[in-house]
Amino acid sequence: MEAPAVVGIIRDVLPAPDRFSDPRHQVIYAALIELAERGDPTDAQALKDHLEQTGNLAQAGGALYLVEVYRAGQYATDPTYQARMIAREANLRRITAALDRGQAWVQNPAHHDDLPALLAAIRDEAAQALADVTAGQAVAAQAASALPIRSLADIAAEVDARPPRPFLFQPVWAAGDYGVMSAQDKAGKTWAILDAAVSAAAGLPWLGEFPCQTSGGVLAFLGEGSDAKMLRRIRAIGAHKGLTREEIDALPIRLCLRAPRLSRDDHLAVIAADLERHRPVLAIVDPLYLAAGGANGADLYSMGELLGGIQHVAQATGTSLLISHHWNKTGEGRGHNRSSGVGPGAWGRVLISVAVLNSRTDPATKETVVRLQWSFKGDEIPEDDYTFVRRVWADKPEDLNSALNYEIKRADDTVTGDTTEEAVPLRPAARRVLTVLQNSASPLTVSQIGDLLAKEGNGNPPLKKRTIQDALKALEAAELAHEAGARAGAPVWIADAAQEEPT
Repeated sequence: MEAPAVVGIIRDVLPAPDRFSDPRHQVIYAALIELAERGDPTDAQALKDHLEQTGNLAQAGGALYLVEVYRAGQYATDPTYQARMIAREANLRRITAALDRGQAWVQNPAHHDDLPALLAAIRDEAAQALADVTAGQAVAAQAASALPIRSLADIAAEVDARPPRPFLFQPVWAAGDYGVMSAQDKAGKTWAILDAAVSAAAGLPWLGEFPCQTSGGVLAFLGEGSDAKMLRRIRAIGAHKGLTREEIDALPIRLCLRAPRLSRDDHLAVIAADLERHRPVLAIVDPLYLAAGGANGADLYSMGELLGGIQHVAQATGTSLLISHHWNKTGEGRGHNRSSGVGPGAWGRVLISVAVLNSRTDPATKETVVRLQWSFKGDEIPEDDYTFVRRVWADKPEDLNSALNYEIKRADDTVTGDTTEEAVPLRPAARRVLTVLQNSASPLTVSQIGDLLAKEGNGNPPLKKRTIQDALKALEAAELAHEAGARAGAPVWIADAAQEEPT
């Protein structure tokens, strides 16, 4: 069962229900055409309702048969190809029928005197059938190109007739846009996307800071966690936003506890059908490395093709699309440039980078407090940085069934560059060294730290070995970094990154 626009394309190949040999399919196709002409949904439930209302459900084979047809349609990767095959069979039946009539006429002695007229009639009907096949193939080829070309005047008229464009979350995400949130390890990206889901579904500010202007349903694919873990977090986020348990559980959020394979047409078809049916304002895919299914993130062209599929599926229903991603493990780049691979960053219209500035865990209560720097940029949003402090704790840390508590708020100061927490007085050199350690996926020697500082490219001078050593001692005293063994006889250092939060 296809969306109304796709039904219109198929209809160019199969103009009439009588092209189907099965009478049940003729009834089903006629109903799909009626729904598409009205601009109504054409999913299985809408089709069943329409057939019931028109009294044609039994002629269509009944409700169970509709389910079988719908399931079979989910695995048709190219609907126009299937339409061409049906059209070809219909035209072959027409040709066969014409030949059968001709044979019967030839075998009747009474028609022997009219043989030239008979042959002409057969030739004309066969030619018409062949023309139908050729025309259907041409129309399908044009549809398959998926390159609709319109005049500027038509585009202007359509855009001007629309209502004013709202934000999803003001001012960092325009409704209907698609983008990537890349986060440092343990920055809490799952907390962030679940906060977005609850905020969009409830019409409340994302992260308590960005008002939701376009609220509604949410579809989330979550590939890193169980249903119990996700529900526990969603309830913690909802409670933080002032919702009751009953209000949280009733939110219009639909979940799939698996990441879709974005390269699979059948997975995209499932997503498209759900978006068409429920029309959510936000779709979430977490994380990209599972959804990409082995695709090379460093290959801009292949990643563009991979992400383009889910992009067009979301755009067809005006749904905002948020894909979560990880920072690279090389330690290279800063902010948005830390996103793993070149494809996601080049593709997204909204880019979000989340860095851990510092964190601590209470040894008694196991409460974690993490200070985060969020950086936003995009085509139609201001480029800006925000500092947030997130707290997470469990009522009973030793009990996985106890309630989680979540709190996030914007810090009074907005941190830029390599500034660290103001409560820890650090010299500029120590701040630079801390940034290098935080951006590294593995412990670093003093020499390696010096090499990375020399490559910063921000106008800062290189640091001498003694200066780096003094900076490391200061960071260790502030519990922001520590020595983590040795490599080839040289001590290696690592930042005290965010620790695991209660699950």
